[in-house]
Amino acid sequence: MRQQSTYGPIAEIALKQLKADKAFIPAGGIDLKNGISEYDLNQAKISQILMDRVDNFYIVADHTKFGETTFAHVCPIKDVSTIITDWNCPDKWKKELSEQGINLVIADEDE
Repeated sequence: MRQQSTYGPIAEIALKQLKADKAFIPAGGIDLKNGISEYDLNQAKISQILMDRVDNFYIVADHTKFGETTFAHVCPIKDVSTIITDWNCPDKWKKELSEQGINLVIADEDE
C-alpha cells in the first residue's frame, strides 16, 4: 500500500498554528485497554497534535482494527467520543463502545 503523509518538525509547527472545527483521525488499532494506536510513530504524533487543535475529532477505522493494538499510542479510549466504521463492525464492539459512552457511526453497506 502506498501512503503519502507529511510529518516531522515543520509539519508539527505548522499544525500547531491551526485551529479547526473537526478532524478525522485514522486508527491502526482500537482496544479498550490500550486505546487508539497507529502503525507509525510519526503519524501518531501528527494525530495527537490534530486532536489538540480541533473542537471535535472522529476516529476512523474499519472493522479489522477493533481489538488490535499497533506500534504507536495515540490516545486512551476514554478520550474518544465518536468512532466511524464500516457495517462489519462486530456486535461485541458495538456493545462495548456503547457501554463506554462512545458514539459509533456505521457506514451503510451500499455506500
